[in-house]
Amino acid sequence: GLCFGRGYKCVVVVGCLSMSIKIVTTPQGNYKYLRAIIYLTLIRYSGSTVDNCYDHIQLGVQTNGVIKMISVPEPPEFFIDGVKVFIRNTVKNANANGVVLGLSGGVDSAVTAKLCLEALGKENVLALIMPENGVNEQDLKDAIDFSKREGLKYRVIEISNILSEIERTLEVNTHKAKINIRPRLRMLILYAFANELNYLVAGTSNKSELLLGYFTKYGDGAADVYPIGDLYKTQVYVLARRLGIPEKIIKKSPSAGLYPGQKDENELGFSYELLDKVLYAYELGYSIDRISKETGVSLDDVRKIISMVENSRHKRRAGYIFKVSARTPLVDFD
Repeated sequence: GLCFGRGYKCVVVVGCLSMSIKIVTTPQGNYKYLRAIIYLTLIRYSGSTVDNCYDHIQLGVQTNGVIKMISVPEPPEFFIDGVKVFIRNTVKNANANGVVLGLSGGVDSAVTAKLCLEALGKENVLALIMPENGVNEQDLKDAIDFSKREGLKYRVIEISNILSEIERTLEVNTHKAKINIRPRLRMLILYAFANELNYLVAGTSNKSELLLGYFTKYGDGAADVYPIGDLYKTQVYVLARRLGIPEKIIKKSPSAGLYPGQKDENELGFSYELLDKVLYAYELGYSIDRISKETGVSLDDVRKIISMVENSRHKRRAGYIFKVSARTPLVDFD
């Protein structure tokens, strides 16, 4: 722990994981200067700025013995500038000409498209709008309107006929098998255009979806670069407003558009606001009991959410290899 001088009571560093730092102090503490002191201390002992960790220092207030921690922090101020450099460097290092992405009419793809546009320019970004007849006509309209508003190059590719032929040929009958064909077909189309144009595929998944396994492996979970992959869903909403994304897109109920009436939060069983608090606390290494106490979520629900993270580990890997050599692909080389 660190203890600072006059004016600060019970100041303790209680966690330092994933570039996030939790501070517990009494209300008398001056948060602005406390952040600065901790930041300078880290520089003093680490010899570096620790990748702009100043913006990752989070504060909690201890009142009458009860620690009331703040919720998921907003994206750091440097995020937009930083991710644009990240996108440009990723494309350059791959010797690619630009990026192609799927534009659904939702907030995640709109934010990703906007960041790519600002990073690479309009001539180097292509959006593919891939609707299915009868699923969500409003999303199609919103995606086209957004593309026109931003000057984004786009193409509309209707997938219903292709889907029907695939389902007829494969003779799959289960709901799970049929539903997952859709995102995999869309990713097939994206990579066809990526190959044609020497582009990378930009994924639109956020951190909440990736951690929970709420994506289709080799479908919407397949991409070359994930600009918002380390932002929770609630952080994406904040970033969307910073970027000037239309409110009608931001205020939509999140949906993968896999079938009529489909809603993310109905399938997940929890709101993103609740999920993100639990996931953020889990990221910081909190115990299940502590997560429950500091988020107000029942122990059973916390366990359920964490099990979703643990049980979906295989979806966040390209695959598992039986290791028999000193250096193994997907393990030591990547």
